[in-house]
Amino acid sequence: MGGPVEGTVVYVVADKKLLGKLALDDVIRKESSEAINKLMKRGLEIVMLTGDNGKTAERVARELGIDKFFAELTPRDKVEIIERLKKEGI
Repeated sequence: MGGPVEGTVVYVVADKKLLGKLALDDVIRKESSEAINKLMKRGLEIVMLTGDNGKTAERVARELGIDKFFAELTPRDKVEIIERLKKEGI
């Protein structure tokens, strides 16, 4: 059913037969990009924490100019990383 797909893939199945697949992907809003840029210009280090898969997170981080990101996280993982980053002074 086609070549490689970025984003989250959802398979459509009926009566045990694969009917197709859908690729769901995040679209970066203009406002988000502008906000990230403003924060970076103020000298802040941006760290992205997301539950998205690694490839999607990497693409989004790259498009936003974010060097440090963590992907495939649970809410608990995010809290732990935030606590660790705070201890590191980030």
